[in-house]
Amino acid sequence: MAEAGVKAACAHACGFSLFELIVTLSVAAILATIAIPSYRSLVQGNGLTTQTNELVGALNYARATAVARGTTVTLCSSADQLTCRNDSDWSVGWLVYTGGASATPGNGAEILRVHRALAGGITLTASTEQSIDFNSSGFAMSGHSIEARAEDASATQTVCIAATGRVATVNADGC
Repeated sequence: MAEAGVKAACAHACGFSLFELIVTLSVAAILATIAIPSYRSLVQGNGLTTQTNELVGALNYARATAVARGTTVTLCSSADQLTCRNDSDWSVGWLVYTGGASATPGNGAEILRVHRALAGGITLTASTEQSIDFNSSGFAMSGHSIEARAEDASATQTVCIAATGRVATVNADGC
């Protein structure tokens, strides 16, 4: 007897009405409209930080290797991971190599690390078209800066390489 009463009551009261479904979908659409732009900005900011940290890691590796080996270690922009480019665009990738002042990749230099082109619309632009050289004392041959910029220019970070060899990241233009 109790089962018949539950079935009769459930026949009219179970489930969602069309009105409730439309209200729920409307609320979900409004929340998505607010959240998606913030999420995209978060993803781009994290991508920018990741790419900047990879460059800082390569610079610190080059400096430490120069001191450990007692020789000059060079970073340069490289699109093909074999030769250096005299270009300020580091988004194409870079090489870390050693072999003395006259050595170049493919001509007596030992390639230590290779980094491929950046993904996700991040651009890296150097202040000069020169390579970055660290001597056996860990000093950079000259000061440099490399600006990292997100695709929509919503976020910018600058990697500063001081003549002392110190590598720092700042969240502003310039060093």
